[in-house]
Amino acid sequence: MAKRILYFLIFLFLFNIFNSANFEVAQAKSFRHKHKKVSVNEDAVNNVVKKIDISSHAYKINYVFADIDGTLIPFGSGNDGYIPSSVIDAAKILEDSNINFVLISGRTLYEIKQIADSLGLKKSYIVGNQGAEILTPHGAFVPIGGFSKSVLDDVLKEVENFNKKNNSDVFPFIHANGKVFVFKQITLPFSFDEYVVIKSTEEIGDNFNAVKIGLYNADLNLLLKLQKDLKEKFPNYSIVNSSPTFIDFLSKETSKGNAIKYITSKLNIPLRQVAVFGDSENDISMLSLVASQGGLAVAVDNAQQSVKDNSNYITDSVDNDGFFNAVLLIVKNNKKLTPVRTNPNSYEYKRN
Repeated sequence: MAKRILYFLIFLFLFNIFNSANFEVAQAKSFRHKHKKVSVNEDAVNNVVKKIDISSHAYKINYVFADIDGTLIPFGSGNDGYIPSSVIDAAKILEDSNINFVLISGRTLYEIKQIADSLGLKKSYIVGNQGAEILTPHGAFVPIGGFSKSVLDDVLKEVENFNKKNNSDVFPFIHANGKVFVFKQITLPFSFDEYVVIKSTEEIGDNFNAVKIGLYNADLNLLLKLQKDLKEKFPNYSIVNSSPTFIDFLSKETSKGNAIKYITSKLNIPLRQVAVFGDSENDISMLSLVASQGGLAVAVDNAQQSVKDNSNYITDSVDNDGFFNAVLLIVKNNKKLTPVRTNPNSYEYKRN
């Protein structure tokens, strides 16, 4: 009797193991059926630029344009003059390698110049306010784009209505006539150069030339909602997300891409000899431009996905010396290229 009971218990034990195994196999089959791996042809995905290897880039890089916040300096840093040591080292390496280095940012020219001076960029172009303002090495000021006072007032009215509707406090910064104007004193987790407090736009002056309206709020989702509203109401203007806390209202003519077009055209530099670095939506115009012309369009690893999609190389993040690491590869690749005569009077360094 005892043996029968023992055999029966053994039978039940083995039966349960078998059923359990079959159940797990069935679950696994069901999971694989519901989550089949889909093969994606990345070249067929819209707006995704084919990636390349810097070490095999065919042309010598003579100019490097780099965004600042989120690309060279982590967001929220740099207000006290902090610049990562790796960026300082990269600037020195570029100088020693005879590669021109241009800062291109949504910051004001005044702010960018402080950083440029700290990096030893004494004879370089500076591009500010998303490409709306260019300062030449000789100190000449070149504006690109702009909009009228009536447009400014219309935008400010829309922002005011948006704030009332959403019980929010999106704060406008008006960049006009070479200054920054605000409607009240405000303490922010970053610093501007000196700004002017006004009660109305009438105080800005008669010779009016607005180049940008910066709209600030710590809630990115709120800003993206406002961005969508402004795009619908002002389709002939550019409204870009420049950081997790800012969207910028600009004329269609104003972009980092157009600023680079102006500078490279002035200097007769082919875009295939240019490298650009960025992380945010406002960098896409320059990244897509340079990538389309055979240059290097480099996104840091912390960049927005749309930025990576429009770049042909992804470097490390801003916190992991991404700019420095890519610069080393650029300089190393430049040394491997040989001069090839393009016409009787000139030549270009390229891969044979």
